[in-house]
Amino acid sequence: GTVAKPTPPPGRFLHGLSGQHVLFTLKIIDGSDPFRRLLGVAEHIRPVTGGKKTATGRQGILPVELSGNLGDEPWGLEYRTADVFLLINEKLSFLRDQLRADPLVCLLIYPQVVRQILKQALADGPEDDSPDAWQTRWLGFARQLHPEGLAAPHHEDAEEQDEWIRDVVNQFCRQHELLDRLIRRVGEAGWEELI
Repeated sequence: GTVAKPTPPPGRFLHGLSGQHVLFTLKIIDGSDPFRRLLGVAEHIRPVTGGKKTATGRQGILPVELSGNLGDEPWGLEYRTADVFLLINEKLSFLRDQLRADPLVCLLIYPQVVRQILKQALADGPEDDSPDAWQTRWLGFARQLHPEGLAAPHHEDAEEQDEWIRDVVNQFCRQHELLDRLIRRVGEAGWEELI
């Protein structure tokens, strides 16, 4: 079709795509030009139904994938163009499900993940003002989470940035009741002497 009158082609179903986190690139070409001149490009387009949604119906900002490239590390982060991925060592594939349910696993992994991503986002800054840049999305998430709703300090004061990140991570733990859930689990397991 054309920009003025888009016409979906028949047989639009895509089969054989691997992975849960598929992104598309859309290219607009001048069909009247014999050289098929490129008029515009939109990258990192997410399918409307792509990816799993959270319990609240929102698309998550931290996709989780198994990886065979972590050596002996249990988890790591991979910063891609459009997203940050939490990689779980494929030898510990059970952790993928534990991340949602086990307070011990959550408490040991997620606070450090959030801290590392925010430090990287502040160090990089968004490449542009695009709302789809992972840095923009993560800093927006952190601002909503911050107990006073403060935006990230973008100046060079590392101490102020660290304090802002600490406030966000602490609020993340509080909002998800990570410490309380862990204490309950320890009590249920009879490990009170560890506290």
